[in-house]
Amino acid sequence: NALQVYTKESLPQGWARTQNNLGAAYETLGERLGGTEAAEMLRAAVTAYQNALQVRTKASLPQDWATTQNNLGIAYEILGERLSGTKGAESLRAAVAAFQNALQVYTKESLPQGWAITQNNLARTLALQEEWEEAARATENVLSLYPKMIEGLVRAEGIYHNRLFRFDRAFELNARRVELGEGELDFIEKHLTTARFDACATRASALEPEISESDQRQVLTALRFACLSAAQKIADARAAGRQLRQQTAGLDKVRWTFTGTKHFASQHAAFAARSADWVRLFEAMEEGDEAKANAALTALGVPE
Repeated sequence: NALQVYTKESLPQGWARTQNNLGAAYETLGERLGGTEAAEMLRAAVTAYQNALQVRTKASLPQDWATTQNNLGIAYEILGERLSGTKGAESLRAAVAAFQNALQVYTKESLPQGWAITQNNLARTLALQEEWEEAARATENVLSLYPKMIEGLVRAEGIYHNRLFRFDRAFELNARRVELGEGELDFIEKHLTTARFDACATRASALEPEISESDQRQVLTALRFACLSAAQKIADARAAGRQLRQQTAGLDKVRWTFTGTKHFASQHAAFAARSADWVRLFEAMEEGDEAKANAALTALGVPE
């Protein structure tokens, strides 16, 4: 309705501002809906933002141009998540391009908050494309300005630990998150993958009374079992292994990804003699395969 008065010819900036607002409304509607309707709304959002950019140019209205480029990137990102195959990939690439455009104006020096917000959006989209190095770099940019940002810490930790296998940096970031009051179970895993085996087992024992969810207790016990084994504390390791066997009776998939831990176990000397069995144990927990978990535990010297 507003666009009946705010026309591009007579009131171009009002027209562009309203097109930008229209894009935001379509985008939010697209997030609320599902299936074909959602995709249609998100495409309408893209069109509205592109309309706004006909007036909001970099040369004449640089900050408005950057704002709309950032909004366009978000719409493309959400659309890319909803679509599959080539169309989804194309949408994600368009999102990256829009965010990079916005960063031509949103610089850390002149507009640090806009720069950080856009870097975070860029990092999220790059992660969806599995561009791990670039996603980590963009997230580090965000953390350089907001070092206590939980979303950034979690994303960076996950990339460094499970994708790039840079375990020391993952440990540093997780330590920061623990200081903020969360991420202790993750931190125990980071102790394992940086070969802090004694501290890993100690922290795991201390955390055990605080964990109530059954699958998280299984994760904790598995990590403690691995750390005790790596530290060559044989009796304690076997006790932890027996506890894990009891916990995995009727095993379902755990809400955990052991990718970094599996890589570490396959490479580190402390696990060399049985590395394949350790990997098989962690795989079984991810898959919810009780028989596979029991076979791995038996191979690791845990009596039935």
